[in-house]
Amino acid sequence: MKRFEVLDHTADALLRAYGESIEECFANAALGMFDIIADLSTVECVGESMIIVKNDDREGLLVDFLTELIYLYEVERVLPCDVSVEMQKGELRATIKGEVIDPARHRIKTEIKAVTYHMLEINEEKGFVQVLFDL
Repeated sequence: MKRFEVLDHTADALLRAYGESIEECFANAALGMFDIIADLSTVECVGESMIIVKNDDREGLLVDFLTELIYLYEVERVLPCDVSVEMQKGELRATIKGEVIDPARHRIKTEIKAVTYHMLEINEEKGFVQVLFDL
């Protein structure tokens, strides 16, 4: 099963991420988002970061989680090679393995300005989440 795909959208990036569980869908959404930002094929798992997000609904958890990852990228310049997610009611804990950007090895493709609620979908029955990113 594929982890994610970027779907056609006129101006922004529409991502659909798949998984056997909602946690796997969220983790694959994070990797898919970073695949839009950069070529992840050269990223090594040499460091680790933890993110904790709290929100009363799953849509809010997903948007807040991906927004925190954009912050991690923009401030600490981290690219992931692996993401794992654990969720309990109202809380998401994620472990991000990766490394700080090395301009000699990492190719940045595009900038994501924001994670939006527009076209956001969490479909646990069909095993996917869908997110629209403002480029």
